[in-house]
Amino acid sequence: MDGASGDIDIQEMLQLQLSEVELLSSMYPNEGEMVLDDPMAVPELQDFVDAKIPYDNVQSRIGFTVKIQPGNEKVCLFFTDWKQFFLGQMLAYVYENK
Repeated sequence: MDGASGDIDIQEMLQLQLSEVELLSSMYPNEGEMVLDDPMAVPELQDFVDAKIPYDNVQSRIGFTVKIQPGNEKVCLFFTDWKQFFLGQMLAYVYENK
């Protein structure tokens, strides 16, 4: 797979996800405010975006928790298989834990 599926540019979508993680990391810089489920997902996806590995070798997805205040967490999962989503829009499931 070359990083595109139909009208969906997977590389572009994953680059947007990586940019969002970078933005959120700068917004929540203190230890424990933003925690990645799998810290190795970011470099793996960056390797795909940089064309260092093929899409078939991508095993990770970006998931993270942002702790807004004690007792209030936002959990987000980004998906890498864009074929399963209507119109190829980037979707994330957000769960609120109170």
